[in-house]
Amino acid sequence: MTMPAGTAATRVLPTDADAADVEATQVIGPIEQPTVALTAAPDMAAQDAQPQSAGPGQEATQVLRSATSAPSWRTVQTQQGAQTDARPQSDMQPPEQAYVQPTFAQTPQDAAPANPTPRYMSRGRLACLLLLVPFAVFAASMPVVALIVASMTLWVLMAVGYNADAQNTRIRRRQGERRGSDMALRAISFPWHLLKSVLFIIPTILALWLADALVTALATLVCALPRYETALPIFGGSLTVAAPDAAPASMTGAACAIAFAAGWLFVVLGPRSSPIRLGAGHLLGLTQRERERVQLPAQQNRRQWVWLAIAIAGTCAAAINVEVSPAVAWWPLLPW
Repeated sequence: MTMPAGTAATRVLPTDADAADVEATQVIGPIEQPTVALTAAPDMAAQDAQPQSAGPGQEATQVLRSATSAPSWRTVQTQQGAQTDARPQSDMQPPEQAYVQPTFAQTPQDAAPANPTPRYMSRGRLACLLLLVPFAVFAASMPVVALIVASMTLWVLMAVGYNADAQNTRIRRRQGERRGSDMALRAISFPWHLLKSVLFIIPTILALWLADALVTALATLVCALPRYETALPIFGGSLTVAAPDAAPASMTGAACAIAFAAGWLFVVLGPRSSPIRLGAGHLLGLTQRERERVQLPAQQNRRQWVWLAIAIAGTCAAAINVEVSPAVAWWPLLPW
């Protein structure tokens, strides 16, 4: 019940009290609203909230805590609300951290360096095709000499291929790092790669000579080319062979050139020819665009023009020899 302002608070006494008793109604001062401290335990707050019973004839009093020792109920409610709001935020913190955690892309320095071997082998095919032209023209006039020069060229190309492959392996082991001593190391190790190539180039050379001889013999029989019989000294004895005999600028010379081309393409594009193409590609070099694709330092390739000039000069010299030679020379296999 709400009492009007200025009215003294009254306390109801037991019903068995005498109505005439002047102490039946006791004046109690204004009662302040109790406040609850944050640190107060639930049982202590309940005990403080209960009014103390006064004995008969005594003035009823109520012991209250100091109002200044605890914050108001609004402050308690605000702090409880802040704690309630902070708890879900802490629960959601790990997913938020996992979401905003940045991911760093792999830089080109951390990535494995690109392998330039396929690019060099592709360029090696072009280099071998450039060499085919002067060799084939030269084989039209001097087939045996062309085979000897081609065999030496294949040996050197294979040695360069093994040398380049060893250098590429060292660079990839160092994560693409290039040193100033790389060229010196390649020059020092090149004699070893020449010696190593001897064992592997022998089957290639035999395949070249065998393919050339078979195609020449087949063309001589099919086309009925002019030939002459001569004794071929072998192992202290002699073997009679029929060699094509005609001018280089004839069907005989063309057959010799085609036979050499067939053998050359077989050994440079066939099985176990990767070191040869790799060596030829390193000697020819890569273009500027190809060097950028395999992350090589920018460098102008002048070797390709040197290679082209050598091929053109060799072709012109071989063509002149075809014109001036009176007949196909099988020297040094057969005497003049």
